[in-house]
Amino acid sequence: MGRLAIGVLAAFLSAHAVWSSLVAYGFERFYDHRLPDLTKIASRAKDWEPFLHAFWQANARRDLAKPTIAFIGSSMTYGYPWQEPVIFTRVFSERMKGWNVSNMSYYSADIWGIREYLLCPLVVSRDLMPDVLVVEIPLVNSIRQIHPEDAPRKRKCMGSSEAVLPGYFSFVFRRPIGTGWIPLLWDDEAYQKRDQEIQITKVDANYFASEEKFKNIEREYRRDLRAFLDEIAGISRKVFIFISPIYLPGVDEAGADRAAVKRQMEVTWDVCRSHGAVICLSLDEFSENRNLFYNITHFNQQGHRVFGEWLGHQISLKERPFLN
Repeated sequence: MGRLAIGVLAAFLSAHAVWSSLVAYGFERFYDHRLPDLTKIASRAKDWEPFLHAFWQANARRDLAKPTIAFIGSSMTYGYPWQEPVIFTRVFSERMKGWNVSNMSYYSADIWGIREYLLCPLVVSRDLMPDVLVVEIPLVNSIRQIHPEDAPRKRKCMGSSEAVLPGYFSFVFRRPIGTGWIPLLWDDEAYQKRDQEIQITKVDANYFASEEKFKNIEREYRRDLRAFLDEIAGISRKVFIFISPIYLPGVDEAGADRAAVKRQMEVTWDVCRSHGAVICLSLDEFSENRNLFYNITHFNQQGHRVFGEWLGHQISLKERPFLN
């Protein structure tokens, strides 16, 4: 009976190892640039950081001869609602073929989510820190999470204890959820779409912070944003920052206060420019161009193409000594 139990257990572990290898191969094969949609993984605290660590390890090791660049941000940088080949980080990758490019972004990210879920895998991968980091400041998502008198928040990294082997195998092998991985292997936006006229609908009263609310939280926002930039500045050799693009004329059309939003962008720009250890990229030339937006906070395909080319030009100018 004991031998039978051992045999069954051995067979199960062997089958699980084979299945885990196939799933890990699927992740590496289909997600060589952009993360899967992490919102499909229910447990942020338990699973997000280890999965991101696996993603970064797999992508950074894909071609060790190339310098690495990681893009981090919210749904804007992720590329919502477009398939991967048309998003700006892919356009950038096609322009900068000498780079190993990864898009580590997720829907609804704010500066604290970026600190907790996206920066930790880079911090613990000390032998694979990105050469260049490009970070979006998710303006709307971040300001919406602040309240007057909020205490400073500290980052809590789980560490790399799960990284027994680089890549996805260790992550998948330790989570025997059978076919539960299959939804992650499918990109919901993996079909072609056409650009269309910008979609502007009335937004909830709390979507954009009002002038009064921002006055009440500006001190906390400046403090937390500086802490965010402090942490980012130490992770890479060079860090580029941009504020989430917003189609400003559309803010009025959506029933919000354009002047208040513009003030929030100005404060964010001021904190970024005064930091000194990061490079701040102004997107002012994009914020009035209706033809580049899918909605007031996301680019359409043309916008992604234009922004990707522009970003490639900006970074190549500043990185030319390194590239040569």
